[in-house]
Amino acid sequence: MVGFPLLGSTVKGKFIDEDNPEDWDVVALIRYRSVKDMMNMMIEMSETDLSQHKWASIEKTHVFPAQIQIALFLPKILVTLIFLILASIPILIKRTKSK
Repeated sequence: MVGFPLLGSTVKGKFIDEDNPEDWDVVALIRYRSVKDMMNMMIEMSETDLSQHKWASIEKTHVFPAQIQIALFLPKILVTLIFLILASIPILIKRTKSK
């Protein structure tokens, strides 16, 4: 199971109270189904050359201003709305044909 993106954002300022500021372009917040899923992802990531970046992100926490571009905090509600919209299409077509 891969994590579900909750938030995608571009950075709109520098780190708050940071002695050695670093330049970041994009930030993402990922929701994992469980701690086990997150740990499995970390184990799989450790076998790639990208593992150093994942461990660095876990070791450091930064605070900086950001502007939300994607916010899917309630994936179940989003999926439900999509299904409701798709289910209503045949009903609307039937009503249109009966007039």
